[in-house]
Formats: sequence, structure tokens, C-alpha cells
Amino acid sequence: MPFHHEPRNPSFTEKTLKQSTAEVGLNLSNGAGYLADHKLRYFLSEYNNRIFSLGNEDFPMSAMAMRDLFSVNMPGGYWLLRAEKDFLFDFDDFVDYSTSEESS
Repeated sequence: MPFHHEPRNPSFTEKTLKQSTAEVGLNLSNGAGYLADHKLRYFLSEYNNRIFSLGNEDFPMSAMAMRDLFSVNMPGGYWLLRAEKDFLFDFDDFVDYSTSEESS
């Protein structure tokens, strides 16, 4: 999803816009490639497109649930992903462990 390069948000100067789109672009291009990585980056792109074009006034309700996964950078208030850790485990192993006496 491309960013708007001529934002209506007056808090973005040309320098801030270039820096913020570069940082967000780096966040969007990273990730291990798992489904969760793609979903997080989808929301990151969506929220930043809204910030770049409309400011902080037009956010969906999902932003409240997702806000702990992102950090807000100033100036401009654009969002970046917090540090990520990928945890992979087998679901059967998880169920076996969580229902065993070892997990209590």
C-alpha cells in the first residue's frame, strides 16, 4: 500500500515526511515472512497512511487493540513496530505441555 506523498496533515514538514516514510518503509520491508508479520505490517501501513494523509483523527477501532504493538515517533506521530521476537512451537507440544503436571 503506497504512502501519500502530499499529506494534508500540516504537522509534516518535507524533512519529517521523508524521514518518517523511510523509517516506516524499513519496518514494512522487515519481518520473518510469517502470517503474523504480514498482518502486523498491513495494520502498520494502514495506520500510517491515515496519519500521513489525515492526521490522528481518523482511526479505526482496531487501532486501540493494536496500539501496544507499535510505538509512536515524534515529530509527526507516525507509528513503528516495537522490537519483534518470533516464537515457533508445535501446537500438539503446547497442548501436551499445558495439560501436563509440569505446567502447574
